[in-house]
Amino acid sequence: MARASRSACPVIMLEIRMLMYAAVYEGHGSVVLSELPDPIVPPSGGLLAVEGSGVCIADGEVIRGLGGPPHRPPIVLGHEIVGRVAASGPAASGQIRTLQGRRVIVDDARPCGKCAFCQQKAPRCCRSPHYGHIPDEPGASWGGYAECVTLDDRSSLHVLEEDLPLELATFAFPLASGIEWTHRLAALRADETVAVVGNSRMGVASVAAAALRKPRRIVLYGSDGGGAARLAAASLGAEVADASVAPDGVFDVVVIVTEATAAETAFGFGLAATMGRVIAASCATDTIAVEPESIRRRGLTIRGGRGHSSASMDEAIAALTTRTGWFSETYFEIFPLDQAHKALATMHDRNGTAFGTHRVITPTSRRAE
Repeated sequence: MARASRSACPVIMLEIRMLMYAAVYEGHGSVVLSELPDPIVPPSGGLLAVEGSGVCIADGEVIRGLGGPPHRPPIVLGHEIVGRVAASGPAASGQIRTLQGRRVIVDDARPCGKCAFCQQKAPRCCRSPHYGHIPDEPGASWGGYAECVTLDDRSSLHVLEEDLPLELATFAFPLASGIEWTHRLAALRADETVAVVGNSRMGVASVAAAALRKPRRIVLYGSDGGGAARLAAASLGAEVADASVAPDGVFDVVVIVTEATAAETAFGFGLAATMGRVIAASCATDTIAVEPESIRRRGLTIRGGRGHSSASMDEAIAALTTRTGWFSETYFEIFPLDQAHKALATMHDRNGTAFGTHRVITPTSRRAE
């Protein structure tokens, strides 16, 4: 029996079924390179030809059984997506039609625009599922570890320069969150000091975001491991210190990043100076002991750190476009699609600590030579 032909994300006519490659998470730690039907161009949306997707630590945690968001397999993960708008439907939004053929970032959030959170201009709190978090469904593709991704009326696109390297383009996602936390939530100033807690990719991104404000001092704190993150942070001008050792001072701003452990989070609260601002973005679920009187006495402002806003993403793209020499090439790791399982399963050391590099999975080279 003849197989259906393959495509690199063409415009799909209803009477023709073609196939694309995708790395499908099947549950129980298994990610398998699979052939799936190409998504159909939705009338009010479009299709994106994926160039690559940054690897979020949450995806690695799911594969390793270390936590992460709940998923209902089979599902294509990947929510830090860069690609090119390949097709648009007849009723597509002006943004999708205008950007057809352009290289873009697809924001992971897909806000509904109608709920109370969206009406309060807090789209990151909207319950609408994000890219990389939607189970497989016929005619659509919602994860970045694939050759094609569906665009719809909830998709938000950001234009990229053609010559921005893929590894930097995808790093806009963590950098945008770092900018959101240090610039918008903490309002870091040039005359202040900032501590970033967590030897991780998000730690590096938060150090880079803080460096844009030219503060008086930046220190990255973390536990054992995360050597790549430490080196990258140091190259950006940050001091690097051990979170198990008593600090040598206090800080105006403390950013506790996504990958920080519960113990590191408790340590981070202790770093804040009187009238300090603490951004707590850790996803740790263990209970920690924090003395309420200590918070009251110091007059701390504590805010939860969600993801980035659209404005922070635009700032991140602009920063990376003008700072292409920010990082050593060794900080980035690029994996072909058929090595997606390896990319996800080897993000942590034997103790469950992230190595801290920025990884990208790209369908450009689907199969390793």
